[in-house]
Amino acid sequence: MKKVIGITGGVGSGKSVVLGILKKDYRAQVIEADIVAKELMMPGMPGHEGIKKEWGDQYFAADGTIDKEKLGTALYYCPDFRLRLNAIIHPLVRDEVAARIKRSRRSVIAYEAALPDAARMKELCDEIWYIHVPERDRIRRLMAGRGYSEDKCRSILAAQPPEYVYANLAAHVIDNRDSIEETEAQIRAVMEPEKDHPRVGKVLLMRDLRETN
Repeated sequence: MKKVIGITGGVGSGKSVVLGILKKDYRAQVIEADIVAKELMMPGMPGHEGIKKEWGDQYFAADGTIDKEKLGTALYYCPDFRLRLNAIIHPLVRDEVAARIKRSRRSVIAYEAALPDAARMKELCDEIWYIHVPERDRIRRLMAGRGYSEDKCRSILAAQPPEYVYANLAAHVIDNRDSIEETEAQIRAVMEPEKDHPRVGKVLLMRDLRETN
């Protein structure tokens, strides 16, 4: 029987770590919404055509591929552009992910997206996991790993849903602030409930989530 797990959480929460554990320990097929979106924006793909129809050649490099710098700048500084781009790309991503899930022969599929509503997670997944890391730790990770300024980190985080939105959707909250071994232990407890594990589930209450930031 196929099980589809939605993996969500804010930027810097370490969703890729959780995906790696599911792939390594449970042979999960991993589907990442951002990667699917990038594939759909390659030349000849429907996202590429949709962008060209909306804006002409404004956001394309000389070789016909997306100019990542121009696109990134527009996304960062222009909310209206983001909305228009999402209206083109999000439905294409949802349809492609649904098709990949249907075709998959794996017993576990991990579908990762930072925006669970836009990704249609409730519809496509059997359960959703919220990967939680306190905001201060996420900012530190982003500054160290991507070289962002603190102001840029805070602006990115401010554009994402608040924690209660993620947590209210989730069957399980995985606390990913500490060691990978602790994260692995939480995942084992969720994936293998018949075994004797410490209780793992929605162990972080809404009150706790507010107090950790």
